[in-house]
Amino acid sequence: MVFIDIPCPLHQDAPDSCIPTCIKVILDTQFNIQRRISCIKKWVGYKLGCGSCSPYQTPVRLEEPLLSLGLVSSELKNATHTKIIELLKNKIIPFIFIKIAYLNEISIKNIKTYEGAEEWWHCVAICGFDEANENIFIYDPYFTYSNPPLTENTCPVKISYALLTKYWKATNNRIYWIAHKKGSSKKEKDLQLTNF
Repeated sequence: MVFIDIPCPLHQDAPDSCIPTCIKVILDTQFNIQRRISCIKKWVGYKLGCGSCSPYQTPVRLEEPLLSLGLVSSELKNATHTKIIELLKNKIIPFIFIKIAYLNEISIKNIKTYEGAEEWWHCVAICGFDEANENIFIYDPYFTYSNPPLTENTCPVKISYALLTKYWKATNNRIYWIAHKKGSSKKEKDLQLTNF
């Protein structure tokens, strides 16, 4: 079992602002970098009601702002549970895009969105994996989190890996994550200095 606690899980402020909310939570949790949600919305080209969240455009739009913070976004197609576990064990929170209709299938929350929004991409972060039972723990910004932090015991979205792949396969199992740019962390800088 591997799980990354999320100290301040946020609820998205609009039905289609999942990607800026996920990115904010990942920056806060993983890097202790605080940015206003309005700033991150500019980074990803967010426009209310247009479903601007996309597994194809979002990573490209994040490149420049993340580089200015010494970070990079990475992507892998055809990812499996092995990659999810590897990232989580390295304290990296992966995020994926799926159709929001997955919530209706697992009967956790009946979604109400803009007309046609069920076909939009929805961004969620994977915060845990229970290998023994093949369950995935998901931070979904569509939820309201009234008792932070989000932990293994308080995470409202725990689904089977098989069910996740049913929705995830539409993106060819693309997985995304944010990490320090090589050479930008203190450990990497120290290593570079000792190599001279």
